[in-house]
Amino acid sequence: MASLRSPLTIVARGSPAATWFDDQLHHFVALEAASNQGEDGSVTTGIVTLDSAAFGSNCSNDDSTLVSYQAYGIPKGDSQQTPVDSAGQSAFDAAKAQQKPKRLVPEISVSFPLPASLANEEAGAATASVAGSDVDGSTFSGGETRRIPILAKFSQKLTNGLRFLAMQYSSTLVRIATVEDANNEKASEQDKTPKTFIKRLSNPKLTMASKEEGERTSENHWTIDLSNNNAKPSASKPECLPSNLSDQEKDTAIVGGGVLWNACSTDGKGNEFTSLDLVLVTTTSVITYRLEVTKGAHNFVKSQTYPHDLAACFWHEPRTRTLMVGSYKVHELGSESEPRSSVMEMKTMFLPSKVGESPKQFPSFLVGALRQIQESSNARAEPTNVFDHSESMSDIQDEKMVLPSEVSLLNFYGSVYCIELGSLGEGQGICLTKIDKEKGAIQVRQQIFDEIKGKDVESMDVTVGELDNLLAIFVKSDKMVFFLDVDDIFADTQLFPEPFACHQSGGDSDDGHQIHDLSFLPPHYCLDTSGNGSLYKVRLSMRILLDSIPPTACVVPLLLRREAASLKSVRVHIMNRFMALIREDDMTSLKNWLEILVDQYKDIDVALDFDKRQDEESAVLLSKSTLLELNQIDDQKLIAAQLRTPETTRRVLTQTELLHLILIPASMAAVKEGHNERLRFMSSLTNHYLVLLERKRLSPCPALRCLVITLLWRTGQDAALRSILSALTTRLTIGKRKKQLSLSDDSCPESVESELARSLFLVATSDPFSDKAIFTACRESIQEQLITYSISSLLGNGSTLAAARCLLLAGRLNEAISLCTKAKLKTKGAKGETCC
Repeated sequence: MASLRSPLTIVARGSPAATWFDDQLHHFVALEAASNQGEDGSVTTGIVTLDSAAFGSNCSNDDSTLVSYQAYGIPKGDSQQTPVDSAGQSAFDAAKAQQKPKRLVPEISVSFPLPASLANEEAGAATASVAGSDVDGSTFSGGETRRIPILAKFSQKLTNGLRFLAMQYSSTLVRIATVEDANNEKASEQDKTPKTFIKRLSNPKLTMASKEEGERTSENHWTIDLSNNNAKPSASKPECLPSNLSDQEKDTAIVGGGVLWNACSTDGKGNEFTSLDLVLVTTTSVITYRLEVTKGAHNFVKSQTYPHDLAACFWHEPRTRTLMVGSYKVHELGSESEPRSSVMEMKTMFLPSKVGESPKQFPSFLVGALRQIQESSNARAEPTNVFDHSESMSDIQDEKMVLPSEVSLLNFYGSVYCIELGSLGEGQGICLTKIDKEKGAIQVRQQIFDEIKGKDVESMDVTVGELDNLLAIFVKSDKMVFFLDVDDIFADTQLFPEPFACHQSGGDSDDGHQIHDLSFLPPHYCLDTSGNGSLYKVRLSMRILLDSIPPTACVVPLLLRREAASLKSVRVHIMNRFMALIREDDMTSLKNWLEILVDQYKDIDVALDFDKRQDEESAVLLSKSTLLELNQIDDQKLIAAQLRTPETTRRVLTQTELLHLILIPASMAAVKEGHNERLRFMSSLTNHYLVLLERKRLSPCPALRCLVITLLWRTGQDAALRSILSALTTRLTIGKRKKQLSLSDDSCPESVESELARSLFLVATSDPFSDKAIFTACRESIQEQLITYSISSLLGNGSTLAAARCLLLAGRLNEAISLCTKAKLKTKGAKGETCC
């Protein structure tokens, strides 16, 4: 959660006093600015006009002030989507050129009283004292200053209607306010403010009733003061500060942004939140406060404390609920004469998502271990709190030291990664650490990346973020964005040794748009904090992405991971890349691609089962693999839309998809064009695919076996065809013997094998050759061997009638009669099917 330097005017009716972005709930939290007091003594806010006499206080030593907070969410749906799909124009320029930018959607709007010492400070004062701590304030017109918290964060709404707001006013003081409860009526359509709250505070006649009701209600504000030894929440009425606040200084302080909400559900899937924890990340520990609800009353109690070494910084990834705390250590690389490396020890825990579970602690690991410093440098020997901004980081730390700004915690495809820039020293390299919660282990990869060498990460010249499940590295001084596919880096065979899709961002526009003020908000938003602030939703264009990648690189795994894109568009891109290599006759690249695809395919059971299915679609595919019907559609989009595959297989390319999208269309095109060399090329490619599957002990689907034999038959490759038929005949004999011995057989079902045999018989008895030289080369003995195998396969699978019909269709009347006679003799006159 980060506070924006300039308030976003697009998220409020007027300019808010401060705005924060909450990466947990993906909305902007805005504190409404202090308002002027009217002549009638009323106070006008952006929500409702309130009579000042209504602010009665039960505290003798404090007054109260009404404060208003709103939460503005990012618009849902794709209407805000700005694809990077226009040549010569950046997505940011395209989005900025929209004539009517849309406002953010209001989600929460609340008003509640606070003690005046928390809500306001004297006009003109640079700082104000709260519980002995200095807090920044901002001055507004009207002689009143609204005190701006360091942080303000709404909790998730619980099933019982409760919602809370946590406000951090100093490094040791946090205020929790109940902003919604089960007694609130539905918010009004205009301003989303609870009607009961407006009615009670806006009507002077109800002032006394409001006071009496307030005395009867439970204390629904809590103050946590870490300066106090026990750091327990102190309950109070909204208008009061507790009397036990301490003004003593203490070493423990909240790390910047270290106020988190963690809501849990019964099923652990976040459908209905029934439990809530407040998590404070301090310099010495992680403290959790649990919400307890008993007999209709609710209260926050201190739950658990997880100590750690002096924290320099922390990172939080909300989707995986990963919390990572970094503490500086001095790492000895060898003997005393060798240089030492200043590292950051990362202590990680996973916050629970299910009611009753506790945080799961993860083994510590080091970041920055490959950076070396001279032994004479003592700046890193002592733990350092980087949130003490009394000195510049560059003044108190060596430039080779790993800085918090060089470390990020990001989520890619559901897995969490720790990213370190400049991991190899002198600004070179990127270290990626995959944190595997299930295995309790880490995986580390180093990526060479020289483009950030010499860049000032501390001054935010280099920004790292997640954009559409890719690691985006924004080098602001060069106005370039580099992309890394993190999943590819951790694959057994890395396909992209260097960053790709270097996007040349647009220059400064006439209205002063500065690309230097761009920052990433995951998963696919970019925020321009210059001026009034603009939020852009950006999706990566497949076309531009692919144009940035060499044509010989296997992009299929990357494309299949693009869940944001439709499966149809992904298939079209895959077809384009394959067909380009086929047109170039690049067999080497295609074989490498097939090896990668088979390695991924072999471990996905749902994909293997999909290729073994028996339905109308598989029957049509088998028919097409004979290449006898040349009415194949040429429109790639229609071809991609015809195939119906489940979403569970979209991460791999199945045999069915590869046949339907690539192998059969390319082979049919070669037949229609009479391109015999291209047909021979497709025969070699298809045969190589079949061999790869069998080497992995995978069963080629019937359509693939049929296509291999068809291409060998059409191209006149006698020796190869004879070898395959001999192997298939041997396998058929083994299968027949297994049936006699009642042994298990892992071959295809009899009905599928029968359909394959019938298709092969049609291939053998057809005369598709325009080149008679090829037909002559394909001797009659090979044709006879193919027919014999087809008939034997039909008979072996109990399809005597189908075998006789095939012989009759081929004009082999005597053979059909002989087959029927043998069948009758076996049945010894029993009733059975007749063939003629």
